[in-house]
Amino acid sequence: LKGHNGPVRTLVNRGGCMFSGSYDKTVRVWDVRTLECKAALTGHTGAVRALVASPDYVFSGSDDTTIKVWDVRTLKCVQTLEGHEDNVRVLAVGETHMFSGSWDKTIRVWDLRTLECVKVLE
Repeated sequence: LKGHNGPVRTLVNRGGCMFSGSYDKTVRVWDVRTLECKAALTGHTGAVRALVASPDYVFSGSDDTTIKVWDVRTLKCVQTLEGHEDNVRVLAVGETHMFSGSWDKTIRVWDLRTLECVKVLE
């Protein structure tokens, strides 16, 4: 699969698509049947280091300290989550929350319904 202009750092599979995050600051969407690139999701200003998927969204964490929320149906960014003070390195998702870990030594807990930070674990 070709498409990224930098090393691929993270992958997540959701709804027949493989999402790849790269040091080129993009998330690419690949059709797992045809192996064709369907879209390049842009907006991060730093390397994309983490991806995670919920039923409705794909979340991308970046060196730019933000997390972008991508609608899995439209592939549009619906929100940018802010609050970390350093690179976002890891993401995890549960039934009701998404969790982000950063080099700022915190874990932020985000409500999947409201997309708001409900707790900071220090």
